[in-house]
Amino acid sequence: MKILVVQETDWIERNPIQHHHLLELLSRRGHDITVIDYELLWHEQRGRGLIQRRKELADVQRVYPGAKVRLIRPGMIRLSGISRLSWLLANMAELRRRLEQDRPDLIVAYGISNAYLALRMARRYDLPFIFHVLDALHTLAESALIRPIAAAVERRVFLGADRVIVANRKLMEYAHSMGADPEKVTWLPAGADLEHLRPIEDEAAARQSYDLKAEDSVLLFMGWLYPFSGLREIAAALPEAVGRCPNLRLLVVGEGPQLPELSRLREELNLHEHLRLLGQKPYDELPKLLGASDVCLLPFQENDSTRYVVPMKLYDYLAAGKPVVANRLPGLVAEFSEADGVLLASGPQQVLELALALAQDRPRAQALGAAARRRMEANGDWEAVADRFEEMLLEHVRPGNAQKEPLRR
Repeated sequence: MKILVVQETDWIERNPIQHHHLLELLSRRGHDITVIDYELLWHEQRGRGLIQRRKELADVQRVYPGAKVRLIRPGMIRLSGISRLSWLLANMAELRRRLEQDRPDLIVAYGISNAYLALRMARRYDLPFIFHVLDALHTLAESALIRPIAAAVERRVFLGADRVIVANRKLMEYAHSMGADPEKVTWLPAGADLEHLRPIEDEAAARQSYDLKAEDSVLLFMGWLYPFSGLREIAAALPEAVGRCPNLRLLVVGEGPQLPELSRLREELNLHEHLRLLGQKPYDELPKLLGASDVCLLPFQENDSTRYVVPMKLYDYLAAGKPVVANRLPGLVAEFSEADGVLLASGPQQVLELALALAQDRPRAQALGAAARRRMEANGDWEAVADRFEEMLLEHVRPGNAQKEPLRR
């Protein structure tokens, strides 16, 4: 298959999630994958001028050796308030070129704005359009004024898609509420890299890598630092928790808009030894980071953006055999329980309390960690999930769509 993928976030800088695994695995099976993305952190790049020209990168891989993803970044104007609009306009020309020159068999979309453009193009060129939904997308719009517009556009994408694939049961409800035809909605749960994230044997060596002691109670959060991550509330509650447990250590792995605030709180509350802000780490380092921890956290606050999701980090935590303490989000409640190694709390502060108590009870933490690993083994590894994903896409490939020669108009 020739698969054209559109998204409106950064393929390279954001932590690997479901579609990185699935599309890279499909590329290793010989499928031709082209991704159009948006350089989300362009404003952090200095000295690159006002105009960002179109970029094309070959054989990009985030997770799997041998993966070959072709990445295209349309040009844009590097000015706040204009960058995304200019990028979207450039998408129109890019999509037309890709459809006329590459002749993909289908389009798979992960966003809203360029997904809508891709849907319109798919109809013009009579191509199947697959909407793979990992979030309640319009709720992630930064401006409350834009969200109703984003919701209206997203609804059009749901209505027009030939197939909607959702990542969890709660997102199935969301898809129905957004007008998707129930007969076109399919649930595809996430897998895990069960070999890469296998529980490590030498946890003591992993701790030494991060200057941690055997007696430390180590909590871990990893992923994009959204404003609703719950880490602000946890950081504010850390001094009292440290008073009761001086060897408490919280490792925060990732980048995002909340990082400056967490840095400020660490300074103001004198938490240098207890709140470790490690920045983004390569995927290959995840087993060591997870091996160094006792308990993993998912303290997301419930809001319109988190109500329907099961973040990818949860599956990685569980695959590594680590117990998880999470806020009681509806998406999590529908999927996980203590039998799966997940304890549910009422708010970020209770997440901290339960996680600290669990870290101090090593036998219980280990038992929950073993249950977590069993749950992910039952879910299946990414190869098994990629098998199902591949089958779904192949069902929509129409004979005669793929052509060896570019279409001449």
